[in-house]
Amino acid sequence: MDQFKGEGLKFGFESSLSLEFHGSNVTTDAGLLACRDLDEVLRLFDSVSKVLSDARTGRNIQHGIENLLRQSAYTRPAGYEDVNDATRMSKDPVIRTITGKKKIKRNAAGTNTMGRFETEVPTVTKNLKALSEINGRWVQRAMAKTNTSQINS
Repeated sequence: MDQFKGEGLKFGFESSLSLEFHGSNVTTDAGLLACRDLDEVLRLFDSVSKVLSDARTGRNIQHGIENLLRQSAYTRPAGYEDVNDATRMSKDPVIRTITGKKKIKRNAAGTNTMGRFETEVPTVTKNLKALSEINGRWVQRAMAKTNTSQINS
């Protein structure tokens, strides 16, 4: 198989990032970057902090609620069905890039933070309702960016 030098796939949400084929440098989670780019185009997680209640207080909050939801949502299709691997994944360059932590040279959320997020946030009645409405908003945003006349013909 020929290797195409100088041809890399760039991502709109992270212009310094480029995917290139180098044979042995492989990560199984790189496909998440394409999903993150689509997320950026559709602005899927932008309104999360407006619709989800965040009961955390204090000055030591290191992970915004939108990035906690993003990390939770993105690790599922990567095969991490619970938060047991969150600390290991928090150091992964793909997960750090997806959550915006790579730019600031920080790790994504670890097991304890993700565990608290996933057990506390959905238990608030207002958040449960908001999470169910987010899916509909995502579909609406995708449809707004799609030429539906081509789909229907």
